[in-house]
Amino acid sequence: MSKTAGCVFALGVCMVLAAACGDDEGGPATGENGGAAGAGGRAGSGNAGRAGAAGAGGALGGAAGVGGAPGGAGGSSAGAAGAGAGNGGSAGAGGDPDGGAPDGSTGPQGNCPAFPASALQIVPQTEQQIAIARVLFLADGSADVVIRNISPVAGDAGDTSFFIGDPLELCSGPANCAIMEDICDEAGFDLQLLAGEEATCNIDAIAAEGELGVMSTDVVVPEAFSFAYLAWDQAGGFVSQPPVDADAGVPTSLEDRAANRDGPDFWTLDQRIAVTAGEDTIVGTGETDVAAGFVSCDR
Repeated sequence: MSKTAGCVFALGVCMVLAAACGDDEGGPATGENGGAAGAGGRAGSGNAGRAGAAGAGGALGGAAGVGGAPGGAGGSSAGAAGAGAGNGGSAGAGGDPDGGAPDGSTGPQGNCPAFPASALQIVPQTEQQIAIARVLFLADGSADVVIRNISPVAGDAGDTSFFIGDPLELCSGPANCAIMEDICDEAGFDLQLLAGEEATCNIDAIAAEGELGVMSTDVVVPEAFSFAYLAWDQAGGFVSQPPVDADAGVPTSLEDRAANRDGPDFWTLDQRIAVTAGEDTIVGTGETDVAAGFVSCDR
């Protein structure tokens, strides 16, 4: 007979003898409680702006409680067995959908400022409804461009929502434009940004130099105007060019249409956000019409 089997057999004999020979008062009615439930798992981290996986569940609860002590001589029964194992811990909450970006709705990341806090520091120009809040350059030669509704907060007079559907275009230079609803994603994807909401749009762009503009329609139309704009370079000398394939009339460059609007201007001519080699992110932190309202960083 193995040691384990011998121990179980001996324990059974002892419990029978205890029931027959113990005194009138048995052991405690119940054993000690089982161990506490395991702690919940840590929140998972999202990747590339997608929902993060749920954290691992907590460890199982402690082992079963120890059974009550055997009854004394003449007792009526042995103590009841202790309670069962504690419940397992709850699964950890899922990671933030934007954790570990590329669209980077959370921060800080690398040496970049905390994205939610920086977005609240953006100062729109008069009549400006949206801004380019962040530009995150990716290894594939594209960039995730975060468009934010910077209209007055809900409760102020007027409709503060902004429609990003057709015919609005996001342009990375005059020859690379796309209908925003085809390249942008936002919560619920109803194309209607409420005050403070953001949409992430993917378009070809590189960190060395370039420009981005949100336009009212196709840039070859001279009357197309700008809703938001910024330009950057590393070595200086970037020049915003007008579109080559134009409709009747002479459409000007993206920069000119942002800096010389019929109403308040949304950019200042010849301003460039200085991006140091190796940096991969532009973050809005102030006035939207000057380069000083943005910082470049490495996330």
